[in-house]
Amino acid sequence: MVTRATLLLVLVGCGSAPPPPPQTGPKPIAQPKKPTANTEDRKLVILVPEGMSNPSVDAARTLNTLLHDEAKHDSMRKVDPATYEVVDMKLVRDCQALDVTCLLAIGEELHASELLYGSLRDKGKKVEIELHLFDVDSQVDVKWMGGGDDLKLCAKNAYQQLTHPVQ
Repeated sequence: MVTRATLLLVLVGCGSAPPPPPQTGPKPIAQPKKPTANTEDRKLVILVPEGMSNPSVDAARTLNTLLHDEAKHDSMRKVDPATYEVVDMKLVRDCQALDVTCLLAIGEELHASELLYGSLRDKGKKVEIELHLFDVDSQVDVKWMGGGDDLKLCAKNAYQQLTHPVQ
């Protein structure tokens, strides 16, 4: 019997973004699994975030590069240097959305311990960013929301808060 525990932890940084919708009823609280010191055990795959329009598609590609730059300095993980498009990953697996089943299939195929994915939306001259770090083994999904016009700062804050949460 396969069981799964899914956690959504919201982190906010680098600018204003709309608050998450209110939650109803008590939710169990769990902490994301901390990575081990052995980078061979923690392979991180960064998927290019989905852009919802032409300007945000360009910003998504830039953000992907900046996230890879942040990951290069992370001694707790081994980052896959390849570029993977969310749209392609979903299409190949016939996924309607990046749900747990789809994320598990992508993680298994790419031999990933963690998947970093998300989306960007244009908000005037600024961009709204939503990123997720999905732990393939524990099926814990941590969410970060932010925005602004400084993508480098957003990438740095998002990566730090998603991969090294303060407990």
